[in-house]
Amino acid sequence: MARNRRTGVRRLVPAVRTLFTLTLIGGVVGLGGLTYLVQNTPIPQPSDMASAQSTIFYYDDGKTEIGRIGEANRVSVDIAQIPLDTQYAVLAAEDRTFYEHGGFSLRGIARALWNNLRTSTTQGGSTITQQYAKNAYLTDERRIQRKVKELVLSIKLETVTSKDKILENYLNTIFFGRGAYGIQTASQAYFGTSVSDLTVGQSAVLAAIVQAPNSLSPEKHLDALTTRWNYVLDGMVEMGKLDASDRAAVEFPEILPYGPPNTFGGTKGYLLEQARQEVLRMGITEDQLARAGYTVVTTFNKKAQD
Repeated sequence: MARNRRTGVRRLVPAVRTLFTLTLIGGVVGLGGLTYLVQNTPIPQPSDMASAQSTIFYYDDGKTEIGRIGEANRVSVDIAQIPLDTQYAVLAAEDRTFYEHGGFSLRGIARALWNNLRTSTTQGGSTITQQYAKNAYLTDERRIQRKVKELVLSIKLETVTSKDKILENYLNTIFFGRGAYGIQTASQAYFGTSVSDLTVGQSAVLAAIVQAPNSLSPEKHLDALTTRWNYVLDGMVEMGKLDASDRAAVEFPEILPYGPPNTFGGTKGYLLEQARQEVLRMGITEDQLARAGYTVVTTFNKKAQD
């Protein structure tokens, strides 16, 4: 019996060595491939990501156009023009360890999964660098392929670009709802002020909206936005970027009313807005509608409408 057990051990050892060797080879090959991709991946500029492809809506014939959505409204600003409170608010909302990681955070992903299991809220694990990379590849490409590109670009960005520059580019390209791309345009759209004049409360509103501009719009989801706003401010306190006494004194700011853009004016505007709302209910985001270049064929009949 003892002899048989020793024989089993002898047989097992070579198998373990083989498995270890194959794993090591696979790791080396994978690392080499990743290194090659990182070295040969071009870095898109904010101006490249701002070139929106309009989404076109058609009547039921698939040929006659009703209207289109997709003009990127964006004004870039230097990081020095963005108040530190505004920067900290965005970091508290989206990536509290931004200045510590190398583009992606395993701890952040694990924490997001754990929080999603424990609570009813949905929390993402992407870093700001990954979100910026994602914006560069906002296409209908297969999810796995795009995710690989996002990871590679995230690593590349962290090796050749400063953290401040990544944050600046992110804040100049991220979508805030109301057709606004970038923190400067969002400041005007929600508060009628320049980004340099934002208060802590206003900064927290904009930072909160980034997560889901449609689901956190003040017009329809003010309670959810307020909850997220409090989360951002509490995060700033946890990060040591806002005193607890100052946080207690911050009041939810007044937000400008939002009027539909001229795109939805006139008779066709009613059709276009109804179709837009239906597409949003299907799971397409406003950001995708504004930049991804979809073709939408409605059930509206041109002759009947006339």
